[in-house]
Amino acid sequence: MIHDHIVNANLYKGISSRLDKGLDFLQNSDLDSIEVGKYPIDGDNVFVLIQEYEGKNLENANCEAHKRYIDIQYIISGDEYIGYAPVEGMEVIEEYSAEKDRFFVKWEGALIPHSEGAFSIFFPQDAHMPGVVLRPGVRIKKAVVKIKI
Repeated sequence: MIHDHIVNANLYKGISSRLDKGLDFLQNSDLDSIEVGKYPIDGDNVFVLIQEYEGKNLENANCEAHKRYIDIQYIISGDEYIGYAPVEGMEVIEEYSAEKDRFFVKWEGALIPHSEGAFSIFFPQDAHMPGVVLRPGVRIKKAVVKIKI
């Protein structure tokens, strides 16, 4: 897992060309004007999901992990906690769905505050729990860039 602010995104370029495309998109797009939805960046190799929601209480959040895609979770506006823990050794509570590229694990980990301009990169070994309320009533707009491994 990598957690940083978008002004430092260039520090992580070179890990993979697809990751570079995702970071470039976040750095060079007018994300405030993009409507909720799914948008291709490089076909199904790199695409972005624009989401808007209010955070969930910790007990209502789901801790997930992926096998085929890396996530870059970027806060456009608002703030939230995103939980993080290494997936190794975690109890699987919902088996892997290849169609959705995810499985759920029982939550055990740390909550990391994310505010506007912050991003985290979650690799397949990283369980993560997005969307946990940091400040009640705050609307969150987020870009989730999916990067095929």
